[in-house]
Amino acid sequence: MALRYLIGTGDVSDPTKWDGGVSVPGTVDDCYANGFTGTISANFTVNSLNTTESGAAAAGGGFTCASAVTITCAGGFRAGSTTCLTISALATAIGDSYGSMTTVGRIGLLIAGFGVQQGNSYGGAQSTAYGTSLTTGAVQYGNATAGSVGFSYGSLLASCSMLVGDSFGGSATNAHGASIGGGAAHVGDSHGGSGAATHGTFLSGGGTHYGRCYGGSAANAYGTLVNTGSICIPTLIVDSTGKGLTLANDGFVILQGVTTAAQVNVTASAGRYLIERGTSILRPFIRPPIYPAFAS
Repeated sequence: MALRYLIGTGDVSDPTKWDGGVSVPGTVDDCYANGFTGTISANFTVNSLNTTESGAAAAGGGFTCASAVTITCAGGFRAGSTTCLTISALATAIGDSYGSMTTVGRIGLLIAGFGVQQGNSYGGAQSTAYGTSLTTGAVQYGNATAGSVGFSYGSLLASCSMLVGDSFGGSATNAHGASIGGGAAHVGDSHGGSGAATHGTFLSGGGTHYGRCYGGSAANAYGTLVNTGSICIPTLIVDSTGKGLTLANDGFVILQGVTTAAQVNVTASAGRYLIERGTSILRPFIRPPIYPAFAS
């Protein structure tokens, strides 16, 4: 395993853009942007992509992809002083993503344009340093785990994107596993964390969650918190010290047969709360009677 770093901005398939100037990185190499921008326009497999500093590589720069290719990084996508990888096309990123440990708002993997991540996401040690940010129909297949400070979500979803996997709240206040809004959806289990308001899944602005909801080990560490026009369809609610499911500010829940209204916590804040028992929209077909006068 070797450390490789960019020495100029350009396509990552160009060996003159990499240290030494004679070869491109291979599958076991850890690659650093080193303050430059590397463009990925063909399938690319290395051990990791980084915008941190290491050895001769400085922090900063980044990697971008606007092509329908596959980027494989077993060691993950790791943000430093800048966001690590930005995808704006129908590309697939295979590997885990990590928010920055040093810089506010720097994201491991930023995906739009119907791109896909196959991997887990981990919030960093700075506010809004998300592991993964998804917009414009992007999809993540993997778990989302909060970082070590408030608002360091594992995944942030908006604009009709989707998370298919579990979410885990953290230990610092407002360190949610996943924040879902703007018509985005989460399909999977949500687990409240160990700190105050460390929800597994935080729904707002029309977000949706379908799956099991597990309360955390702090009093208001909810598995799923639902507000501002969002919807939760829980398949199971498990209360711990924190409630599995909480409604606030126009939140909406459709209960399934395995849950009861008593398991849903409704906060005292102002708003409209709707709770309905889920029922099947399918009805048995009943053949209308045939009257003798019209029988053939």
